[in-house]
Amino acid sequence: MIEHKSLQFSSVIVVCISVLFGILSSLGIPYQFYIWELFIDVKIIALILLLLFLHKKKVIQFSTIQLLVMNWSWTRNILYFFLPLFVYAISITAGLVLKEVSLTKLDNATTLVIATLFDLPAIFVFSATSILLEEIIFRGFIFSTILQKHSRMYSIILTNLLWITYSVSEIIGIEEIDALKFVAILFFFFSVGILCSVLTDTYKSIWFGYSLRVGLITLAPMIVTSVLSESDSFFTTESLLFNAEGIVVSCLLLTGSLLLFRTIQKILDAQQEKFET
Repeated sequence: MIEHKSLQFSSVIVVCISVLFGILSSLGIPYQFYIWELFIDVKIIALILLLLFLHKKKVIQFSTIQLLVMNWSWTRNILYFFLPLFVYAISITAGLVLKEVSLTKLDNATTLVIATLFDLPAIFVFSATSILLEEIIFRGFIFSTILQKHSRMYSIILTNLLWITYSVSEIIGIEEIDALKFVAILFFFFSVGILCSVLTDTYKSIWFGYSLRVGLITLAPMIVTSVLSESDSFFTTESLLFNAEGIVVSCLLLTGSLLLFRTIQKILDAQQEKFET
């Protein structure tokens, strides 16, 4: 983690990087590209290199701890990777009932599913240069640092505010973005970030939030209309309520976060009460 005295300066660096790449995104200047099918996000690489440079100059200090990477579980990783299927099922069902979502007959349905499944190992590997690095920085370094001096809720909210500030450039870069769509997608990023932070806090591991995010970007475009990714999908919608990054999905993710947070809090309270007695 980052030493607590360096946290404020590190947060300023995050905001500055966010503003810089937000400007690049608004000007249509690309900062994400592929090198031999390896996805490169210049934004996260720039953030890491800058933090490492400042660490070398002793402006920022890092404590030598394990960055929540040793706690691994195949079962939980698989569970949280496929969690979006359950979330989308609820959202799509509600959309079908309200006639805001329609089923689309795909000519390449079988090929689409098989290709997605076979691409899973590669997606996990190639996303390590973007999503995994983000989880290490925000849920590994920043969240663990804030948690040393503040409550769980405060740490989750503050970490998430920094993360969605960092993520705004992703939204700005969407074509034909309007105010309502911007707010809906920002809410989606907020809900995803909250759940990833709660998962990190619950299991003391960054891997399950990472698996959740990979599941979201992999499964969403195939299942239902996505604003962030273009792909054929089984269900289509024009509604901001029911698309892959819609309000319903975001509310479901936040509800799951709250339930998990309260469950763990009850366990911690029970342990504290037992210790005191």
